Amino acid sequence: MAFTRSVLFAAVVGFASAQYEGWEPAQVSAEMCWWEAPRAAVIRDTLWLDGGDLTWTQKMSNGENELSTKNNPLGLMYSFNFSKPFDTKTNFTTLIGTTSKAPGGAGFVGSYSPNMIDGGLLYNDAEFYLYGGTLLARTDTIEPPDADKVVFHRSFPYGIGKEEFRNGTDRQTLDSGVTQFVAHGAAVSAPSENMAWYIGGMRSAVWGEIYKSDANETLTANTTSNTLITLDMTTQLREKFSNETLQVTPRANPSAIWVPVGEKGILVMVGGVKFPEFTSNGIRKSVDTQASEKESPEFMKFIDIYDIAGNKWYKQETNDGPGALTRGCAVLATAQDRSSFNLYYYGGYTGIDAKSGFSDAVWVLSMPSFQWIKLSDGNEIHARAGHQCVMPYPDQMMIIGGYAATAGGGNPPCVPNFFHTFNVSSGEWLDSYSPSKWSNYTVPTAVQSKIGGNAQGSATAKTPTVSGWADPSLSAVFAAPYETKINTWYPYNEAKETDRPIVNDPNNGDNNGGGGGTPKWVAPVLGVVLGLVFITGILVGFCLWRRRKVLRQGNGTATATDDNGSRIISWIRGQPSEPAKAPTVTTEETPSTLDMAEVRTPPPAPSASPAPVVAHEMADDHIAELPDTSPAQSFMA
Repeated sequence: MAFTRSVLFAAVVGFASAQYEGWEPAQVSAEMCWWEAPRAAVIRDTLWLDGGDLTWTQKMSNGENELSTKNNPLGLMYSFNFSKPFDTKTNFTTLIGTTSKAPGGAGFVGSYSPNMIDGGLLYNDAEFYLYGGTLLARTDTIEPPDADKVVFHRSFPYGIGKEEFRNGTDRQTLDSGVTQFVAHGAAVSAPSENMAWYIGGMRSAVWGEIYKSDANETLTANTTSNTLITLDMTTQLREKFSNETLQVTPRANPSAIWVPVGEKGILVMVGGVKFPEFTSNGIRKSVDTQASEKESPEFMKFIDIYDIAGNKWYKQETNDGPGALTRGCAVLATAQDRSSFNLYYYGGYTGIDAKSGFSDAVWVLSMPSFQWIKLSDGNEIHARAGHQCVMPYPDQMMIIGGYAATAGGGNPPCVPNFFHTFNVSSGEWLDSYSPSKWSNYTVPTAVQSKIGGNAQGSATAKTPTVSGWADPSLSAVFAAPYETKINTWYPYNEAKETDRPIVNDPNNGDNNGGGGGTPKWVAPVLGVVLGLVFITGILVGFCLWRRRKVLRQGNGTATATDDNGSRIISWIRGQPSEPAKAPTVTTEETPSTLDMAEVRTPPPAPSASPAPVVAHEMADDHIAELPDTSPAQSFMA
């Protein structure tokens, strides 16, 4: 009987906890509204997303919508498998899975790995590290994270014995001279080299923890960071971080890509601005508009290039391009014969204020001719910044999240087409994504008209068109072929059904997530419940039969049987036959009401008893002095 009760309790707890958290009693669905500065990594066939300032639209049963921002106290990372099709009407929440960063894989994450806005995921084909970013706001209950510890997630082993490998999430201590208290830099990874970098960005004046805004300006990211952070993942379980003084101008939120030329490839960094409004401590306007407008356009005209093998920086001039932009995203598409390497830059804004200057355009920087070509004007109503973009296929760029311009001093509107795909070959936005529809990359005709050649390559423009090579040795780097094999994980087998059903709207069914009728989870759950009821009935009947049999034998007593029978009947009626101790429930079994967990069933009303919050004392004088590992300079801007 105790076993049956345990099974039933576990079934009910699992049934209740495997759903969105933070539901209101009258809520029927949820969608992502905007997502400022998430971090992204692609591990084989899966896109991982973490952090950022995520705001939800909660649809209520009365037809009204409410906004909800929880700051992810459960430390959930989101994953999307490229095998899942979608279109512009799909509710993204039906496609994603969740993984907790909390110790043990569940519960509140606290200061172990709090939600970080901006920063980056540094990755190869098997694992990723969560690095940098800003905290949303100070709190009296949770201390800031350690400056010298970062969280990582391992999915696959490489280069070690299987008995040594443990998949999942854990923490690692950073090497000497490296801090995680940096934000608004450029994160870039080269999986074939097992290397990743975080370039420049912003920090606090005292190298301590940083917040999105704070009355104490020493706790905000208001100082440029002249750091080049390198993560070497050559040996799994022996990953190493290092820091060198950055040899180019640091700025806020440039974008960088890795290009397969030379011995180990090169890093190409574009955009970023000086004095951005998002580091102005909440006033939503640049603290030095004049300086930003003068200096920032140079970051799109003079491109910073880092030769990894030679450990050398170059600066190469281009023609007039997008102008000053920050918080856009960049990906690389390579001609089939490698005669051109085309950087695609999407979106972003000027960074002057939060109300204007947002872009929906797609620009191409074709190398080695170093020419900017505007491939798509876009539509102003779709303009966004603070998003991510990745390449699931050679001909497709996938856009995720971001935020739009604000109206007045309020919140920005929800981002249309939260998850969108752009065909980098045709230069057109797509209404849907299907893992069964793709092709090899072909150079767009607009790019061919500038660099020559054809769709497969054969570019004739092989030197920078504006001023020639700024340094002859850079020409030699581009001329040297990259020999290391780059793994490809596509094509992906299309998933026929999503495994995260949403809650149907009982009023009109218009939940923008599709689906009607009886949800598929009803049949198996109902079968389990009815089966347990049937087994319980048999046990109750058996106990009553034993009691009657004893009484008929004439001894007139049935103390033990009476006791057991009354307990069973009392349990069924929900009335304890004797004072009972409170049940023991683990943190994994306790439903939380603060953020989103996996959706399996319609949500019940929130529990009347919120989970206790443990208060911690937080020192207000936390200062981390960070030395540079470069012998030439210390950590000074």
